[in-house]
Amino acid sequence: MKKAILSLLFIPSLSYAVGNLSPVNIEGIYVREGRTDIYLKEDSNNPLNCTHANLLTILNGEYLNSDAILSAAIAAHMTGKKISGYVGACESGMGKLSAIYIEEN
Repeated sequence: MKKAILSLLFIPSLSYAVGNLSPVNIEGIYVREGRTDIYLKEDSNNPLNCTHANLLTILNGEYLNSDAILSAAIAAHMTGKKISGYVGACESGMGKLSAIYIEEN
């Protein structure tokens, strides 16, 4: 089951239209009680014009795969890979990440 969920995260081709995040590097990850904030090394394309172009967030438990999204973000950060994905809404001024893709670089 975990392999099936993880394979859904690695969609080979994402266009960068509204909601889709252009490839960015992760500077740091801050895990807190209700959410995880992802600090980016550079501003994202900010598809929804959220207040903070260099911050993304994952709300803990919002999606069945929230933990898998976080795991993929940590893996990308630890290996120096860029991420892209889908930002479906703004939350506290940050883009709320609901899908993630690890770029090959």
